[in-house]
Amino acid sequence: MKVAIKYCGHCNPLIHGPFIMEAVKKQLDNVQFVNSKDDKGDVLLVISGCPVDCASRPFHMGPEISVAGLSIDGASVEPRDLSGEIIKRLRLLLHQDSAC
Repeated sequence: MKVAIKYCGHCNPLIHGPFIMEAVKKQLDNVQFVNSKDDKGDVLLVISGCPVDCASRPFHMGPEISVAGLSIDGASVEPRDLSGEIIKRLRLLLHQDSAC
């Protein structure tokens, strides 16, 4: 699976997206992470540092996971659980992808 990452400008962050992604990448060695500018990927992962969620989204036909401050896809998440919840959602998509 290839995951395209799109970050906001981090102008007023509650979270530090690149730091969170380092924790995610360490746990998912079977996933390739790419810049959304260079590659669309199978999944689009948008990381906005605050709840405003101002990150622009590139055109993408596949699944999207949206992190906006302390929420993922609109559901509140504890700060300590952000990377774990992202990993959980990516593993679910990976499992669905391998079942096809």
